[in-house]
Amino acid sequence: WDTLTHPGFVVNDTLTMEFHIAIISSKGGESIPDPGIFDAPNRQSNVILNIGGKKSHLSKELLAIHSSFFDTLFFGDFA
Repeated sequence: WDTLTHPGFVVNDTLTMEFHIAIISSKGGESIPDPGIFDAPNRQSNVILNIGGKKSHLSKELLAIHSSFFDTLFFGDFA
């Protein structure tokens, strides 16, 4: 944690993290009719995922409900 809070990693009170994720398999789920609905910020979005250079404005809470990975990432106890 000390490394992440080092002044060189935080700019304007913002910590930017990059993750490389490979999806091995996926079960269930439904396709969304128009993925473009996530292109612009909205009042419910509070996180931006940059996937292959395309930014998607999403909700941390919704991602965490559907994924233990995002639940741990956004709400895990790392302190």
